[in-house]
Amino acid sequence: MSSTPEISQSGRLLRITSPLGPDALILRHLTVTEAIGRPFTIEAEVVSARDSLTPKDLLGKSITCTVAFGDQPERHFNGMVRAFGKVGAHERDLTTYRLEAVPLLWSLTRTADCRIFQEQAVQDILGTLFGEGGVAPVRFGTLPSNPRPYCVQFHETDFDFASRLMDEIGAGYFFEHSANDHTLAVTGENADFPLVPGQPLVVRAERNAADVVTGWCVTGSLQPGKHVAHDFDMLKPSSLLQAEEPTRLDTPNAGQWEVFRWGAGQAAQPDARPASLGMQQNEADADSASGQTQTAALFAGGRLKVQEGLAGAEATWLLTTVQHVAMDESQIVGDGQSSYANSFIAIPADRTWRNARPRRRPVMPALQTAIVTGPAGEEIHCDKYGRVKVHFLWDRAGKRDDTSSCYVRVSQPWAGKWGGTWFLPRIGDEVLVGFLDGDPDKPVVLGSLHNEEAMPHYGLPGANTRSGITSRSSKGGGKDNANMLRLEDKKGAEEFYLQAEYDMNVLVKHDLSTTIRDGDETREVTTGNRDTIIKTGNDTYTLSTGNLSQTLDKGNYDLKLSMGNMSTKLAMGNYNLKLDLGAVTIEAMQAITLKVGQSEVKIDQMGVSIKGMMVKLEGQMMLEAKGLMTTVKGDAMTQVSGAIIMIG
Repeated sequence: MSSTPEISQSGRLLRITSPLGPDALILRHLTVTEAIGRPFTIEAEVVSARDSLTPKDLLGKSITCTVAFGDQPERHFNGMVRAFGKVGAHERDLTTYRLEAVPLLWSLTRTADCRIFQEQAVQDILGTLFGEGGVAPVRFGTLPSNPRPYCVQFHETDFDFASRLMDEIGAGYFFEHSANDHTLAVTGENADFPLVPGQPLVVRAERNAADVVTGWCVTGSLQPGKHVAHDFDMLKPSSLLQAEEPTRLDTPNAGQWEVFRWGAGQAAQPDARPASLGMQQNEADADSASGQTQTAALFAGGRLKVQEGLAGAEATWLLTTVQHVAMDESQIVGDGQSSYANSFIAIPADRTWRNARPRRRPVMPALQTAIVTGPAGEEIHCDKYGRVKVHFLWDRAGKRDDTSSCYVRVSQPWAGKWGGTWFLPRIGDEVLVGFLDGDPDKPVVLGSLHNEEAMPHYGLPGANTRSGITSRSSKGGGKDNANMLRLEDKKGAEEFYLQAEYDMNVLVKHDLSTTIRDGDETREVTTGNRDTIIKTGNDTYTLSTGNLSQTLDKGNYDLKLSMGNMSTKLAMGNYNLKLDLGAVTIEAMQAITLKVGQSEVKIDQMGVSIKGMMVKLEGQMMLEAKGLMTTVKGDAMTQVSGAIIMIG
């Protein structure tokens, strides 16, 4: 370089303020694009007497570009340098550089996360995101205040997540610039958009006046006539959540063009207005106006009064997009030309602004794993619907307690008002989670998984023929405290095993049939009683071939028949009754009869009679017959014999 040219920004149309000093950079070309709900961009071409500037000199630094056009108030554009690079040398021994500046909000595009917000309004969530990203100052306008029960950010940049939340509630944002910073203004109502300062602009053909709009064009476009949004809520399963919103505009074919959306979000977000927002998004695009001016005060998010001709009607429009273009060659090239102009797009100010292309929620992967959580000291935790809390493994900020998530529904193989199966995962279990409609705010537990800390109950692969169900006593139960149903399918050793850890109750409302084809049946009561009660009916025991043995080692054996008959029949064989110690007592109210063929012994209330073809009474030592009256009679012969016979 031959010498350092002396260039000052004083008196120029364009100026730039940077950390490099007042005249280190000279702003030559400037293009600023701003839109509601979009980060602005400042594209600038500058020249400098310093040819050794590098990106690190300006990247991440704050710069302000200023337009001083005529007698208009200075218009500032402040931003953070996102890109900076050298273009080449200029004929006046100056070096040309290009830079791009963006709002601090843009820094949220550089961060992404997976996390959960619970019971927070969108404004609170946005405040967290902006605070973490260093976005300031921020001004919130009118926004819904209802808290969201459950809201998930999953693999979204903080910017995309914040933008999606604003789209879901119908909010937008714009920027207000000053010489030193820029303010992010967030709002959901048109009333929060400020008026552009100055007098109404007049639509005319000439271009050299600051209060003139040229190239004015008003355009209308066809839009749907109705939005319909449906969703399902498990708390109201008999009827769908339905919302409809017809257009307020005079739209041809409005009755035929309907937009239907399923899973619109009313269940997860009770304050959601999907049909209304969807219709407003279309209506915001239905009518628009465009034009060009030399009024530097225009900004996206400003309400502009426009008069169509000197005698025309005045209307207020909401500026949705503004692009500023300026150049200043003074002190750089010979003739020193400079100019400024802008172009804009606007919608009627009484038309609610909504983002016409809202961001959709990310579609969750098909399946994820999570850990069941709950309060400290508990082993099982759920609500009255059997829903559980889970901790997603990607949730770095979440705690593994009963605040880790919303209550999550648990899928069952069968479920209905008629009954079904029921298994509840327990705290610490690893579970498989899916998402209804792919919505991150609608998780469902689909099943449970084993892992190194929760191995299968059977030793595998050795016991790979076993399957079954094993529970665990709670609280404080160990591995040996369980109810169990186990199936062994090993050939030749098949087994159906059933274990009740404490009580077992079986209810059969009709018949119970048990068949053992080849084998034994063993029933053992180690300690306790066994009761069999038949309230009405018969009890039949049949042993076709074999022996029947009952052993009572110690105790009493009582058999009681309250009313009816009792009989024991032995078709063939002998009947023995033996008491090693003790006595036999047989007692009847009416009679006791012992009968063999034609012979019998009968005992009744009148006495005892012995009858038979031959009755023999023998006393080896003595036989005594005694009564108040004794009769001994033989119809054919009576024989009395003895060594000594005594009569009387």
